[in-house]
Amino acid sequence: VLAVVENESFADVIIILFVVIVNAVLGVYQESKAEKAIEALQQMAAATSKVLRDGQTVTIRSEDLVVGDVVLLTGEMGAGKSVLTRAAARAMGVEGPVPSPTFTILNIHEGRAMRLYHFDLYRLSDADELYGMGLDEYIPAEDGVSFIEWPQMAQEAMPEDALHVHIAYAEDGAARVATLEAGGTFDEARIDEIKRRLEADDEHPDD
Repeated sequence: VLAVVENESFADVIIILFVVIVNAVLGVYQESKAEKAIEALQQMAAATSKVLRDGQTVTIRSEDLVVGDVVLLTGEMGAGKSVLTRAAARAMGVEGPVPSPTFTILNIHEGRAMRLYHFDLYRLSDADELYGMGLDEYIPAEDGVSFIEWPQMAQEAMPEDALHVHIAYAEDGAARVATLEAGGTFDEARIDEIKRRLEADDEHPDD
């Protein structure tokens, strides 16, 4: 700034200093906004480690998932399919934001012991589009679990052996009710174990 000031009039110097000050203030402001945005994302990520069930929060455990699992998530827009997937991601040790892959179709996240393949098929017209992109090779995945939102948009590509999770609004319009159903050879005993744990959580919410 001083190098420029030497050859400028007093008025020009005032203008230059004003511009420098404004840019400095804006820079601090933008940095502050960025820090706040990062902080908000971190808080949001931490908040999604639990999901609502009948008005209460229930933690998803990594033991509930094994390599090769396919979880088909259905429910109306905004029911909580992405929130449930984020909770699973946290249980698997995935760090950072877990956005819904609305435009990318698939997001892959690294967990502690396996990967999370997060699909959102809402924008597909049929299974041929999924085949054309070669993404069906991750359904099921050899090194992780696949959570698939809107599986009905590519129904032909969905495996029979899967865990079906339908999420609906409860009568109060705020809480969600999740219905779990085993498809094909998916082990129903695992669903029974999850239900037993959820019932135990209801009886001992502070454990």
